[in-house]
Amino acid sequence: MARGRILLLMTLAGLLGACRPQLPAAVDYPYYAYRNALSLELLRVERTDTATVLSLRGYYRPGWWITIDSLSFLYADGRRCALHGAEGIVPGTRKYIREAETPGEGWVAFRLFFDPLPAQAVRCDFLEGESTDAFQMLGIDLTGRPVQIAAGADGNPAEDHLPAASREPGTTTIRIHLPVEGPWTETISGDILVEGRRPGVVRQLPVFFDRDGVAEVRFKQTRTSAARISLGIGTSQVSCWTKPGETADIYWVPNSRFLTIQRLDLQEAEVPHIRYEGAYAAVNAQYGQFPAYRLDLSAPDLFRGVHTGAEFSARVERRYAALRARLDADTALTPLQRDLSEVLLKGDVLRAMCTAEDILRLQYALEHGTDAGYSPVVLTDTDFAWLSALDLSDSRLLFCDATEYLTDPRIRRLTDRE
Repeated sequence: MARGRILLLMTLAGLLGACRPQLPAAVDYPYYAYRNALSLELLRVERTDTATVLSLRGYYRPGWWITIDSLSFLYADGRRCALHGAEGIVPGTRKYIREAETPGEGWVAFRLFFDPLPAQAVRCDFLEGESTDAFQMLGIDLTGRPVQIAAGADGNPAEDHLPAASREPGTTTIRIHLPVEGPWTETISGDILVEGRRPGVVRQLPVFFDRDGVAEVRFKQTRTSAARISLGIGTSQVSCWTKPGETADIYWVPNSRFLTIQRLDLQEAEVPHIRYEGAYAAVNAQYGQFPAYRLDLSAPDLFRGVHTGAEFSARVERRYAALRARLDADTALTPLQRDLSEVLLKGDVLRAMCTAEDILRLQYALEHGTDAGYSPVVLTDTDFAWLSALDLSDSRLLFCDATEYLTDPRIRRLTDRE
C-alpha cells in the first residue's frame, strides 16, 4: 500500500512538472513593463540553481558616476532575492566613467548576482532599495517569448476617409491596457495630457494601474482632440484621438520599440505594439505612420528675403501649392492617409500665417545676428484672403496639430464669410 502511494505521488509530481512552463536559463534583452530611469538598461537575465544574474549597462556622461545600492533586490512571487555579489561595480560605491572598460563612450557594463528566483517565476522586478528615487525596473519577462497585445476581432480597423470631427461636449473615458498583471502593476504610474479649457492649452492628469494592468482616466472634452500618454521614463509615448463622450481602449506594449531593435530574433511586424478601439481607431492607427507633406517652418531659407506681410503670404501660398501638388500626385496614399495629409498641411499653413510676426522677427535675427532694429510686420485680412480657398470651416481640421489658430480673429472672419 505504501509503495502504491509513493508511485502515485511520483506520477502526480511528474504530471505537474510537465504542465509547468519550460523557462529558459537565460533571456537576452528581456521585455520589461516599466522603468523609472534612462541611465540603466537591462541586457540579459541568467538563472541557475545558485543565483540570478542581471547583466546591465549604465549610461552617464564622461567624468560622472553611477552607483548601485547594496540593498538592491529582485522580487518575484512574493519573495525577495537579495543582492550578494557583483562584477564591474562595487555596490554602494561610485563607479566613474574613467574606470569604465570603454573609456569615453559614456557607459559601463556590470553584472549583479542575486539569490535564486522562485523556480516557476515568469517575471520579476528589480528594485534598488526602498527609496523612491532608486532605480526600478518592473515586470521583467523571464520567458523569452514575445509580449503580445490583447487580440481584438477587428484589430486596427480600416476606414475609407477621415471621419468628421465633433464639437459636442461630453465626458470621455480612456482605458489603457498593459500586457502584464499582478500586485506590482499598482506601482506603475504615468500621466496623460488632455484638452484644456482653451484651444492650445492642455491639462495633465495622473494615470494609475490596477492589478489587472488597466488604467482608466475620465475627463471633460468639448471637441475632438488628442490625448498624449507616457509611462515612467524611457518608454515610448502614445497619442489617442477621442470623440467627446466616448470610451476608448488602448492596448499597449510600451517598450516594444526597444525590444524589437535589440532582440534580433524578432521582427517589428511580429510584435504589434499598440491597438486602438474607439470612434477614431483607424485614425489613431494611421496617424504619423506614413510620409506626410508638411510645411517645415524651421527651414532656414524658407523666408529668406521676406520683409513684408504680402511677401510672407505669397511665399506661404507658393510653398503650399507645391506641397499640395506633390500630395495629389502620390498614388500610394490610402484615402484616409490622403485626408490626414491635407488636414496636417492646412494646419501648417494656419500656424505659419498666424505666427508670421514671430517667424519674421526670428528670420531678421538670423540674418543680422540680432533683432535690434527689427520693424514689426503685421499681416492684414488681405494677406489672409487666399486661405478662403482651403475650406477652413471643415470640422476635420480639429485633427491637425494647430487647432488653436482656428480662433485667430483673422481666421474667424474668413470662416464667418464662408
